[in-house]
Amino acid sequence: MEIRFLGTANGFISASRWQTSILVRDEFTFLLDCGAPVAHLMARHKLKADSIDTIWLSHSHSDHIGQFPSLIQHLWLEKRSKPLRVVGPGLLLRGLREWLPMCMLFPELLPFKIEWHEISVISSPSVTFGSLTFTSFPTRHLYNFRKRFAAGNKQACFETLAVRVETPRCSFGFSADLDSPEDLTYLIKNPLNVLICEMTHFKPESLFEKMANTKVSKLILTHYPDKFTLKESKLQALAAKQGFAGEVVLATDEACFKI
Repeated sequence: MEIRFLGTANGFISASRWQTSILVRDEFTFLLDCGAPVAHLMARHKLKADSIDTIWLSHSHSDHIGQFPSLIQHLWLEKRSKPLRVVGPGLLLRGLREWLPMCMLFPELLPFKIEWHEISVISSPSVTFGSLTFTSFPTRHLYNFRKRFAAGNKQACFETLAVRVETPRCSFGFSADLDSPEDLTYLIKNPLNVLICEMTHFKPESLFEKMANTKVSKLILTHYPDKFTLKESKLQALAAKQGFAGEVVLATDEACFKI
């Protein structure tokens, strides 16, 4: 399995990094979130329009879904032919289905079918494609927004979904955005080869304390403020001090890992 970070910045615009998107290649190729200009990066890396099979969208913040219509337009213009799976919270996916025609991306125009797979942590938390299983876990990232804005915004999706991906050879998790490291409890309950974890909404100390004594072999940090750039060695030392025995890596845009 190959994991390539297309964007590692958080919600603030960075002058040197794109926002969240991660490209994973295994039995098939899938994208975790679509905040970075994925279409541009596909062109840079000469990736064909049919190369991405599945897109996992964790939540509604624009630094995670903002480049989705641009990607769909790119796939249309590059004459993609095979179906594209899009997976995420139901209300978010329904909003995107309404958004695409507003961007002149009508279903009748596209030469490929979009297959929408709605995930519910209550009724259908898992979905399997081939030998890969995606299991979702809720985080409290948008709970305060829900308290403040839900009453007047019935169409807004306040769900945020972390995901665990199981393959015959390995397993990894993607935290999406968290309220606090406590949101990781069920995601890291069982061993993971790799955990890709955001590091914006809490102090690193609290994350490493939560990770202590877990069976996570490698922790890849992403979605972090610019102030942590080039601070990998300090973060590694802090993680060891807090009791996390696994490897700690600070992801950068274009970084590629194999597991």
